[in-house]
Amino acid sequence: MEGLRIELARELARAHARVVAYDPSLKALPEDLAREITLVASPEEALRDASVAVLATPWPAFRQLDWRTLVTAMSHATVIDAGWVLAGQLRDAHEVEYFAVGLPGRRKVAGNA
Repeated sequence: MEGLRIELARELARAHARVVAYDPSLKALPEDLAREITLVASPEEALRDASVAVLATPWPAFRQLDWRTLVTAMSHATVIDAGWVLAGQLRDAHEVEYFAVGLPGRRKVAGNA
């Protein structure tokens, strides 16, 4: 995690959001970040009961995950995708509120959730 990603996570934590992160390149967070952010071992664990998922990295590994299945573990399937990484999987998914920079949000349609 770096720069703007850390700043975003810290701001969310200051706003009393429960911030859970998954980063396959990290085994532990520095102590100051660990007080605000919970690092978990898998994307499934990070999304379990989450209200919002923020994908703030363009890593190809994240594109290869089955996001339509992953979002079913969320309490409210809202995905914010800073780099359009998931647009191919989620842009037209009716069960997800999908937001990407420069793209109008795709809202859930009543009865299709």
